[in-house]
Amino acid sequence: MSQGLEIQDLCNTAGDSRIQNVVQNFQKLFGQPCDVLARAPGRVNVIGEHVDYSGGSVLPIAVGQDCIVALRMDSSLYSMQLRSTRPQEFTPLECSIDPQQPINTSQHTWGNYVLAAYKGVHEHMASAGSGKPSVMGLQVLVDGNVPEGAGLSSSSALVVASMLSLLTAYGALASMTKSDVAKLASRSERHVGTEGGGMDQAVSLMAHPGCALHVRFDQPQMQVEPVQLPPNVCFAVCHSLVEAQKAQGAVTKFNMRVAECRLAAKVLQHLLQGQGVKVHASVSVLGHVVPMLGAAFGDSYAAMHEGVRGLLHAHAYSADEVAALCGGVPLEDLLLAAQSPNLVKAVQLTASAAKAGEWQSAPCLQLQQRALHFFSECQRVFDFKSACQQAGTKLEDLGALLTASHRSCADLYECSCPELEEVVEAAIAAGAKGARLTGKCSNNTATAKME
Repeated sequence: MSQGLEIQDLCNTAGDSRIQNVVQNFQKLFGQPCDVLARAPGRVNVIGEHVDYSGGSVLPIAVGQDCIVALRMDSSLYSMQLRSTRPQEFTPLECSIDPQQPINTSQHTWGNYVLAAYKGVHEHMASAGSGKPSVMGLQVLVDGNVPEGAGLSSSSALVVASMLSLLTAYGALASMTKSDVAKLASRSERHVGTEGGGMDQAVSLMAHPGCALHVRFDQPQMQVEPVQLPPNVCFAVCHSLVEAQKAQGAVTKFNMRVAECRLAAKVLQHLLQGQGVKVHASVSVLGHVVPMLGAAFGDSYAAMHEGVRGLLHAHAYSADEVAALCGGVPLEDLLLAAQSPNLVKAVQLTASAAKAGEWQSAPCLQLQQRALHFFSECQRVFDFKSACQQAGTKLEDLGALLTASHRSCADLYECSCPELEEVVEAAIAAGAKGARLTGKCSNNTATAKME
């Protein structure tokens, strides 16, 4: 295939002393040279927070920090030996090579992300009709300098780098595009328990130097477009020192937001149907409701935003109320529990904490607020992109969009924290044109636009 990926796209070892150190350490640890080595960068999301998994669009940039994975296959081994160049921080692990093994999400280890990639590659090759890859032992060495728990997507970088090395070792990479790998990595990462979107994996694989990447999930197929940033812009990434342990806190934090957005989409679908609006396709995420809202209120996100405000009430919904509005369909079916069991679990745990023993009747689902954030944030992404493409754009205008995004994340999506609010305020007081939180589980990193 002319668009097939080559490992050299992400692994140019010439003159890279760090990669050479990884190669040498691999030989020292395992007594044999590695078969393949891959690297994948972390990312910062400029704008478009918490909308990728709901069918919105985002504008991230890749960072210089990355994850490197060196790998060797060995038919004489019956396990997967996982090692890190920082063994004091990341304990050596030995795992089963059974691709059907479930990942124990209750015990969060760094190896879970390598296992997620391993399971995903085996699932892909089996479903692609190319036959199941041989199950044999693996020796893996990981080196990374993306700060963990800092909102720079170190976990997705590890999944992507692991997947690239595995696909190369199995001879499957050349028949895939970067988009193919990004989608596979996104699906695979859900094995660790978070029901995320595809932004992190897409920008890790398809970023362009000096550009943000406009990634659209509101189309039947993911679309990407590099967006040249103004030459006088500098982004400062500031850590609040509050770490986000993504997999550990996924049930009550990240997955709960995903569930609320999906339930908001279902409720909006049924309310609009009740008003005679035609359903154009099956609805599972907020992006699928856009044509219906457009028909009812107008095609702009601003018009849809106001339409949503009128359709959904501001106080919290219970699971029982959502089911009643959706024709009596139970929560498990609305959230497609067979494919996304983590979402149902998130709602049950959150609701049980609010009302012990009667989780279905506990009002804990903030549907209006999550939907309002989605539609306003999608508009800000397009406004930011448009401003970057226009001559004479004022940095103050771009900064105002960042700050507005932060306020929406903090007030409507409730994914900030006091320490992060302090960082954002300090950045603006110091002269930043705008500042906002960033990161999949947030609560950790602020991005400030500087002149």
